Amino acid sequence: MEGLACGSDNCANNIYIGDEYNYIYKLDKSSGLITYEWDLRSIVGNTNTDKGIESLTFDGTYWYAGI
Repeated sequence: MEGLACGSDNCANNIYIGDEYNYIYKLDKSSGLITYEWDLRSIVGNTNTDKGIESLTFDGTYWYAGI
């Protein structure tokens, strides 16, 4: 886990997790299950180990992943 962010619900129900392999996961807080995942490798390409997502944020409209 490299980046954590709240979405439009301000983390009431879900938290978003970015990992160093350029995936973002939507975690349902009540069940602890991943309900969706995004593979950013099609956007950023493959990166070396430990060189992927390092930060994640949501500004109310857009998602930003620092790689």
